Amino acid sequence: MKPTKIYIGNSDLASIVTELKHVFEEVGIETLTAMDSVRNPYDRCEVDVNFTDYKKLWFGGVRPLSLQKWLQERQHIEYRTWRKAINTCDVFIFIWTTFKNDWSDLQQLKKLGKKVIILFCGSDIRWYDACNQEFDQYQFARLDYGSEYDYEISGLKRRLTRLRTAEKFADFVFSRLDQSQLSLRPYYRYHMWVDSNRISPKKIQRKERPLIVHAPSNRKVKGTQKILETLNKLSSEGFEFELKLLEQIPNNEAIKLYENSDIVIDQIVIPGTGKLSSEAMAAGNVVLSHMAYDSYPQNNPKSCPVIDVNHNTIYNELRALLGDYDKRVMLSKQGPEFVKQYLDTRILRDTILRLLNDEPLEPDYFPNFFRNQFIPTSQEELVEYNKWTNLVMDEKWYKQHLKEGTRNGLIF
Repeated sequence: MKPTKIYIGNSDLASIVTELKHVFEEVGIETLTAMDSVRNPYDRCEVDVNFTDYKKLWFGGVRPLSLQKWLQERQHIEYRTWRKAINTCDVFIFIWTTFKNDWSDLQQLKKLGKKVIILFCGSDIRWYDACNQEFDQYQFARLDYGSEYDYEISGLKRRLTRLRTAEKFADFVFSRLDQSQLSLRPYYRYHMWVDSNRISPKKIQRKERPLIVHAPSNRKVKGTQKILETLNKLSSEGFEFELKLLEQIPNNEAIKLYENSDIVIDQIVIPGTGKLSSEAMAAGNVVLSHMAYDSYPQNNPKSCPVIDVNHNTIYNELRALLGDYDKRVMLSKQGPEFVKQYLDTRILRDTILRLLNDEPLEPDYFPNFFRNQFIPTSQEELVEYNKWTNLVMDEKWYKQHLKEGTRNGLIF
């Protein structure tokens, strides 16, 4: 099917709603886009409806109170956007949140014959305990979210609600290997996509003091302390460079900075890259991030120019890179082409359109960690895992890919 109109929302994380809006409209497909309050205020954001810009209407004099609440709900911009989307859109793409806290709107959409696509992109479904159990197997550094993360049973319930409801009712799910330890359903790969057309590769020039950029959006998750310690050590050894920490900078200013920088350090804990890497490579920067090419089965293209670093290797890799201008030139030239070939948002758009057209595209990942290896850490959590697994047991994909049985109290 070719969609007549696509709804895209509700969180414009890393500007993905904005970029999808533009690339779908490039091929003549109308969109309705909206976002809630869960986003980085420095991201590029160009949506049709921003829920936070509208004040809640007040019906203080209306009685009974049940009627007052009913009127408030139906006049709220989220409800009106939901109704408009139902009436005008045949495809719904959700990132991070839907219109309902319990994600029950996915079931409503399926009953109405709408196509539903879910894009998972990080801690929306990443459960720290499952993540660290997997990371331990690969001898990775453990993930620590700090105080920003909900480690209680409530945090697990929210993630299982999102994940299993999407697995149950979505037509297609996109996700990343590094966050999908609880996943059961096969899924398509979600990259940190970028509109490469709006980023110009910089002119490569030799500098006495190359500019190194790091964006510590979450210092514990990114491994910022170790990165700064490494850079301080290299500086004390006589290596000359400038350092810019990218914090609280609007996206358009960040892009200009990438176009004048030389080396970008993304993250050294979670395997993979973030939006920072995609934008930096598009601008012709050398990028370092934790990739674990030889051990973690992300199936990265062999041509990926990102230098693999972790806590143990970042010093040696940076030291060698700062002393090897020819290598920096080579990697700088490879970045923009790699982004166009693998990370451009148009690739995601075209994949979605092919799936909607019923092309038989095999999923990129067939998750098995939760089924075969994960160990629950409490009886309270075990109850939640089994309840949510039961929700999807009757699905065709479940019967095809999951083996029945029990393990450590988990029922499959």
